[in-house]
Amino acid sequence: MDEQAWTEVLRATVLVKGKKVLLMSTPKGKNHFYRMWQLDGTNLKYKSFSMTSYDNPFIDTQEIEDARSTLPEHVFRQEYLAEFVDSGTELFTHLTINNDAQKTTRLYAGIDLGRADDYTVLTILNESGQMIYCQRWRHDSWTNIVQKLCYALNEYQPVTFVEVNSVGDAIYEQIKSGYDKTIYPFVTTSKSKSDIIESLIVANQNKEFTIQQIDWLLKEFDVFTYQYSAQTRSVKYGAPNGFHDDGIMSCAIAYHGVKHKSKPPFSFY
Repeated sequence: MDEQAWTEVLRATVLVKGKKVLLMSTPKGKNHFYRMWQLDGTNLKYKSFSMTSYDNPFIDTQEIEDARSTLPEHVFRQEYLAEFVDSGTELFTHLTINNDAQKTTRLYAGIDLGRADDYTVLTILNESGQMIYCQRWRHDSWTNIVQKLCYALNEYQPVTFVEVNSVGDAIYEQIKSGYDKTIYPFVTTSKSKSDIIESLIVANQNKEFTIQQIDWLLKEFDVFTYQYSAQTRSVKYGAPNGFHDDGIMSCAIAYHGVKHKSKPPFSFY
């Protein structure tokens, strides 16, 4: 629930003397709900309670242990242990900014394609996972976008991975015709997206991935989040409604190249 829904709308409707309000939620980062939960002990009008999935008598503890072994740690701690973790919504905390990264013997590029509502983003990383180039384009013809991509690729000559979903097949062939170095298609599925995003999260935590000071890209990393389905026990990563994650996907695809040293990602055709 948006903070303003409580402060500007709902709170005014519960001013009747003697009435109580019960606010219930799974933790989702250290947000408005977290700040209210902390009022217990400092404000006599508030009382906070926390219970884990282990406290639920209707859940098989073996199922919980299975979830522990298959889910990312931050997801399990939040969804099953009811902990307010720093990465509850912000998956990329404490990004390392490095504007002085240099070219290395081998470079790796990731291209996420978009033209109208989304952006086409090209990210190039060096062998150490440090960003040396990142640019995006949209509201242009595919011909012009491909020309700009090929110009940058031919300048840096990285091992390149191109996202080929949707219109990507045809655009991949156009890029390939204009760039005769090593280039692979990248098929984005829910599984492959989760794999490369979680790999990038770990790389960021271990300081094995750095980015340049690019405002729009920093904003993408700041709002990037996930949705957890208890029914399927799966995690879906993405940007909230109204935001973009094209830059993050481009970074994740490029880092996959860094991590696997140019092995084709997941599958060809």
